Amino acid sequence: MILDRFRRVPALLLVLSLVVAIAAPLPARAQDDGITLVADQPLILTLSPGQTATRVFDIQAGDGFELRLDRLTDFAFTAVLIDPNQSAVPLTPGADGNIVHAADAAAPGGRYTLVLQAGAAAGGDLLIQLAGGGAPPVPLALGETGVTVEAAAQRFSLDPVPDVLFTSLSVETVVPEGVPGIGLPALSLVDETSGETILDFAPSVLVLPAVAAMLPAGGSFVLAIEPGEDTLDVLITWDAIPVESTPVPPAQPPASGSSGAPPVASGTCVVAFAGNVNVRYGPGLAYQPPIGVAQAGTTLPVTGKNQDGSWWQVLYNGGPGWVSSQVAATSTQGDCSGVTVASFPAVGDTSALTPSASGSVTPTYTPGGPTVTPTYTPSPTYTPGGPTVTPTWTYTPSYTPSVTYTYTPTYTPSPTYTPGGPTLTPTWTYTPSYTPTATWTYTPSYTPTATWTYTPSYTPTQPQQQQFQQPSATYTPSYTPTTPPPPPTAPPDANFNAPLNIPLDSTTSVTDFVSYPGGDTEDRVRWDISGMNPNAALSGGRARLIIAVSCFGTGTQNIQFFTGGQTFSCGQTIVDREVTADSRTGQVTISAVAGENTYVQWVLTGTATRVS
Repeated sequence: MILDRFRRVPALLLVLSLVVAIAAPLPARAQDDGITLVADQPLILTLSPGQTATRVFDIQAGDGFELRLDRLTDFAFTAVLIDPNQSAVPLTPGADGNIVHAADAAAPGGRYTLVLQAGAAAGGDLLIQLAGGGAPPVPLALGETGVTVEAAAQRFSLDPVPDVLFTSLSVETVVPEGVPGIGLPALSLVDETSGETILDFAPSVLVLPAVAAMLPAGGSFVLAIEPGEDTLDVLITWDAIPVESTPVPPAQPPASGSSGAPPVASGTCVVAFAGNVNVRYGPGLAYQPPIGVAQAGTTLPVTGKNQDGSWWQVLYNGGPGWVSSQVAATSTQGDCSGVTVASFPAVGDTSALTPSASGSVTPTYTPGGPTVTPTYTPSPTYTPGGPTVTPTWTYTPSYTPSVTYTYTPTYTPSPTYTPGGPTLTPTWTYTPSYTPTATWTYTPSYTPTATWTYTPSYTPTQPQQQQFQQPSATYTPSYTPTTPPPPPTAPPDANFNAPLNIPLDSTTSVTDFVSYPGGDTEDRVRWDISGMNPNAALSGGRARLIIAVSCFGTGTQNIQFFTGGQTFSCGQTIVDREVTADSRTGQVTISAVAGENTYVQWVLTGTATRVS
């Protein structure tokens, strides 16, 4: 756990790390809202009096983190951290005025929003440092990668792929034969450049056997797979799609022979492919390896299906092959109502793929030489729902056998150890690559001013008096009590505050202050969702909008939020509905309506998630 790692680091190392951060060149001063915080990359934020700013960062489930907010100048500020579940937590400064917030592995995974505001009297510079976040992701290789999902979360990085336009990513659960109802584990896909969560799948919401996505080849992404109650085998397929394989509408027929199948008559049931899809020798991911790939933009005739219709049997290179009907890149055309259930071999039974003895040829490959293409006449019988037909066809492999390399290491033998001989003990000398130069001097910013003066209020009597009088004294302080400072009030602002602009598939916040009976008693905020498709029938044309409110300060019970003809209180969700491009905007009025010395900071947090 990240907190345990922090506790085991000696205090001296923690101090030196702070000195290094200050002695090294300081990071750029951030001004714009919405900047993403990166672990172990300090950021200096300059706030003017009363200014509000937000910063975001992403944490994977099961990873702890530590957030530090250190004042570089003397000023007051407030901080609120909103977690991925939209729960707002005020961050309380310590005795030194700085904030340290640590979260263990139980913290929810997803995007966090940090809301900061300087006091009305003065602004200053704030050093923001984020530590933790877990081990770096493992680079994912092109092709198929098998993963066993057990107790720990696994993360994979998808680096940019040169010389192609797109890459296709699919994640499929390898389901054992005869064990239905097993879906994908929880997984997410994050764009590293923008921090946007592209895919966030939870099995508790929907059970899916596979998901697929088309990604720009020049982007950097992180795929995270979370463990569940059971151990699962998952197959990740990441393929590069060159320019010549860019998907085309399935209605355009491919060139003759592109799929190894003859032209089909109009109305015949076929499977169309919008992206590259693996073809297997049986209906399931356990039928490894694939016997080929159906190219994007092609179609294959349907010759059968499995019992539940989740796989189609197709005519591929003159023989039977199987493609998943659950992959987003597959769709059917023509009349498929009469397709019958077809038989298929057991997992591991590849005898049906071996040519008969008559006319069989084994292809051989010589590096740098020609590839031999076998031609033979097999004797299997194929029944596509009608009479038995014995086809005669020529088998042309759709692949080139791979080269097998033998690695012969060349090395220098290591020294031979003779018992009783000298033992060499290596000596390591640590030379730090920096010289701490920062020096901090604490100068009190106040001067004691209270002064007490003792003034006797008597005059000694003359000795000749017959009666001695006991002198009396009056204690008179030399100060005048000051008037208590007035309660804080929210400064007046424009009729409308900063808008709540919510990019599609993300979360953002806006905040300000209201007070009662003095100061600014009412704020108004307009909201809008950016990035929506104007066509509600297409992806991004519909979204679920959720706006929640949080309050901090004195008199939160006196704050009202009015929108849509209804009045809400602090801590409630004021908007939860589906919207389109024509209904994506709205307005809320925040009012302080009662109480003495009411002074409250409100936070509006909006989330817009597309409805697929």
